Amino acid sequence: MKVFILVAYVVMMVAIIFITAKKSLSIKGFLLGGYDVGPWMSALSYGTGYFSAVIIVGYSGSVGWNAGIAAVWCGIGNALIGSLIAWKLIAKPTRIMGEYLKVGTIPSFFEKRFNSRFLRILSAIIIFIFLIPYSASVYKGLGSIFKLSYGVDYTLAIIIIAIISSIYLFAGGYKATAITDFIQGIIMIVGILSVVFYIIKGAGGLTEGLNSLADPAIGGNGFNSLLGPKNSRTFLLTNVL
Repeated sequence: MKVFILVAYVVMMVAIIFITAKKSLSIKGFLLGGYDVGPWMSALSYGTGYFSAVIIVGYSGSVGWNAGIAAVWCGIGNALIGSLIAWKLIAKPTRIMGEYLKVGTIPSFFEKRFNSRFLRILSAIIIFIFLIPYSASVYKGLGSIFKLSYGVDYTLAIIIIAIISSIYLFAGGYKATAITDFIQGIIMIVGILSVVFYIIKGAGGLTEGLNSLADPAIGGNGFNSLLGPKNSRTFLLTNVL
């Protein structure tokens, strides 16, 4: 069943490439999807990119394990600062100004907005540098999932994922990525809600589950507190910041 789902997903990605390829022949079509993506697709595309394996696998496994229920602050911070404020204060003005300046990338935006080639080069370098650890963490999460789910070698899984992702990105452009992310976003939402439901059900209810986090057998008091265990507060604060 798992193999069938994986194959079906790959077939879907190939179909999306064929559908969007003709719309990605121009720079505008490749980078911006021809301004024909829409709010829901844009929102879920952003969400799946931002709340990716880094959050779902990394934060839930690392921060959740070390801080207990207090790890919820990381989720709140990412939702408010990383999503709500970013879209309210930055996204709309940037979109309007980007259309006015006729630019399709952030480096190009800085160059035209401030008439500075230096800012274009600097912003491109900054984006490139910070995308390296982000991409590495995403591929690490995906490699781990494939190893656990399908028994595929960790390194081989990363290579296969990188090749497939590169093909549909370069062939289909932003539109292909946005459509794929939209579908992934729906799957992620359903999956996360299912996990939460079954965890609470397995724990005997929300209250019983929170009380069980204080069991000395799993590390003592604090895991059921919004402040977290004393020995993990520095760790938690660092992650929240």
